[in-house]
Amino acid sequence: MAHVLGIDLGTTNSCVAVWRDGRAQVIDSAEKERTTPTAAGQPTPGQWIVGAPARWQAQTNPEFTFSGLKRILGRSLEDPLVLQAQSMSPFSIEASPDGFAWVRTRDGLQSPQTVLAHVLRKMRSSAEAYLGEPATACVMTIPAYFGIAQKAAAKEAALLAGLQVVRLLPEPSAAALAYGLERGADKTIAVFDLGGGTFDVSILKIRGRAFTVLATEGDQFLGGDDWDSRIIDAVADPFRASYGVDLKADRVALQRLRDEAEKAKIRLSSLEAYDIALPWIALDPRTGQKLDVFHAMTREALDELTRDLVARLTPPCDAALAKAKLTPRDLDEVVLVGGMTAMPAVRDAVRLLFGRTPRQDVSPECAVAIGAAIRGAALTGEIRSITMNEPLPHSVGLELEGGAFHPILKRGAVTPVRKRADVFTTSQPDQQAVAIRLYEGDLTVAGDNRALGVLILDGITPRPAGEARFDVTLDVDAD
Repeated sequence: MAHVLGIDLGTTNSCVAVWRDGRAQVIDSAEKERTTPTAAGQPTPGQWIVGAPARWQAQTNPEFTFSGLKRILGRSLEDPLVLQAQSMSPFSIEASPDGFAWVRTRDGLQSPQTVLAHVLRKMRSSAEAYLGEPATACVMTIPAYFGIAQKAAAKEAALLAGLQVVRLLPEPSAAALAYGLERGADKTIAVFDLGGGTFDVSILKIRGRAFTVLATEGDQFLGGDDWDSRIIDAVADPFRASYGVDLKADRVALQRLRDEAEKAKIRLSSLEAYDIALPWIALDPRTGQKLDVFHAMTREALDELTRDLVARLTPPCDAALAKAKLTPRDLDEVVLVGGMTAMPAVRDAVRLLFGRTPRQDVSPECAVAIGAAIRGAALTGEIRSITMNEPLPHSVGLELEGGAFHPILKRGAVTPVRKRADVFTTSQPDQQAVAIRLYEGDLTVAGDNRALGVLILDGITPRPAGEARFDVTLDVDAD
């Protein structure tokens, strides 16, 4: 059978791997890097540049360079997370005809999945060059909290890139595979995943080749981008106070500052100090002279600026342990995933939270793609079968008369799962049709949850209210 790619479509960077010659191998990008920036830009209408080249031209073309789209994938424009992304984005995020968050490209409004397909197509091309043959199947990883609409959007992005998703795999489970497949011993582990845009922590039980997720918690809007924003503020606010120039109001200046902030964050993971220098970033409104930015940043200063962000890592970890009915002492290992776990302050927080030194023997930036490649090899029979027991991240149910939400499959139910609901009846005399409104979420009012769709059941024989009876069965597969 043809190779199945393992693809980690990240918020900031993406990675592709494949099982070959008895092991999972990360495939370098065309730029000879292990990861590909999850970015796509349009210098002119109809022209797209992807990955590192898109990042390189972002400073001169910020309005049409798209990154961080995973945060808005499959979400409505009114979603609080989209509104937050909208306030920080150099490009325009607008409503599609059906209310989803789309972006304004040089070719008009396009869905995030359409733009992300360019990134996936680039990774597919790198994989095919490496393998010397076509590659059209993949295991794609997703955040553990992704709902049904977001999963569908992720699959659509892959399809637009010419890829068939044979399995969606939550990122913590993929990381557990990368670290735990051939270790031999039964164990209970915590996967601490802090990337560019999101934070997840999952507790997993590994018994041989069976992986069961006991609990997952996280923060859907906490990641490396937030550390970058603090550095931007630390530079831009004093600059405005000194010269009356708001660098954050100038898209080109802001993009230059954002790129330098990310570089400073990375450098300060290994250095004690880094000088942020941006020549000719603005003009002095009083004299017309060119203004430069020079800001000496230390690791200690960055830790102080982001102390509250680090503090936000604690509640999800505590909640995941509580949901799994475990204490830190019950864990055998803690695994780090995501580029942000390279920061000393984050690693110190993990040691304090779990009372142990986390494992770092697999690249945090590549572990998820490696795990996806391992899962793909199991699906093709290249390695022995693996059992993955994944919980539903949100309840799924129906709207009752009066607008209440009636969950049929509750959050945490292990997939695949099939359940027949209670018997429902008509509410009006001589009613010949009913609208079955399906929602995903955990709030008591149906309309406050995410609408999945409406099924119209018609052809009901007229009779008194309550006499026509029907039941609903929900069937959720492994994806």
